[in-house]
Amino acid sequence: MSQPTANHLPGLYVRTLGQGTDLVLVHGWGMHSGIWEDVIEALVDDYRVTYLDLPGYGYSRSATSDYSLESLVGPSPPSPHPQQCGSAGRSGE
Repeated sequence: MSQPTANHLPGLYVRTLGQGTDLVLVHGWGMHSGIWEDVIEALVDDYRVTYLDLPGYGYSRSATSDYSLESLVGPSPPSPHPQQCGSAGRSGE
């Protein structure tokens, strides 16, 4: 598997691997991005997979009292960003 790209959101652990259609993987409550390890390996040949640790989980810092998307990425997300992407989430066992 290739090396993930660097994080562009201070305090938020975000990594991207692979090439192809964008796919974002988000963990559930009480988890971290490591739950996607085996899934990522299976997807990186066909997708550009972005995975992250939500604020306060895994390698991400705890957020301030504002957990809004705008507070995490700012009013103008870094470019280039996908116009469309798939997403998957997991919560619980």
